[in-house]
Amino acid sequence: MISKFLAAASAVLALAVSAPAAEAQQITAGQREDLQCFLIYMYLVGAEADAGNAEARAGLMTGVGYYFGRLEVSDPDRDWLTYIETNIPTVEALASEEAAYQRCGQDMIDLGGRMTTFGERMQALAG
Repeated sequence: MISKFLAAASAVLALAVSAPAAEAQQITAGQREDLQCFLIYMYLVGAEADAGNAEARAGLMTGVGYYFGRLEVSDPDRDWLTYIETNIPTVEALASEEAAYQRCGQDMIDLGGRMTTFGERMQALAG
């Protein structure tokens, strides 16, 4: 399962990052980054599922939902799952980009920090 997902994720990322806009059905740079992070988190969820680590898998699903939500909001008329399935002409490259792992992970750390700060402010207001 993981190898099939990794192959699909790699192909989609490679396509989204390097293919001409016509082949990639014209997605924005921000959508490419969100798509990359979505696929990376999907891969990580699959890896943790295969390892039997339910707790880590549950935590990683936050990233899956966050990035898929960003994709959906960025273009609500696009069927992103179909987009992923239909734009995989070759297999190779996405989830192996260390810089993307770093960027996506830092995004989630930053989001967690903002949510923690917000929660603290709300607790202070409640009092």
